[in-house]
Amino acid sequence: SNSCNKEAQLYKVTTQINKEIDFFLAIIEKRSEINSINSNQSFWKKYCDHMPLLKKLFMLLSNIPSSSAYIERFFSICG
Repeated sequence: SNSCNKEAQLYKVTTQINKEIDFFLAIIEKRSEINSINSNQSFWKKYCDHMPLLKKLFMLLSNIPSSSAYIERFFSICG
C-alpha cells in the first residue's frame, strides 16, 4: 500500500513536470512572447500558475552563488 502511494505520487509529479516542460517549450517556440518579457521575474510572474514546479526549480537554481567569494568572506570573518 505504501509503495503504491509512492508510485502514484511519483507518477503524478512526473506527469505534471512533463506538462510544464511541454508548456515551456511551446512558449520558447513563440519567440515574440519571450522578447516582450524583459526579465526572468516578469516571465515567472506571468507564467507561474502554469509552471509551479519549474518555477521552484528556477528559484533554487538562480539562488546558487556563482562564485565562492561569499563563503570565503564568511570563513575570513570566522577566523
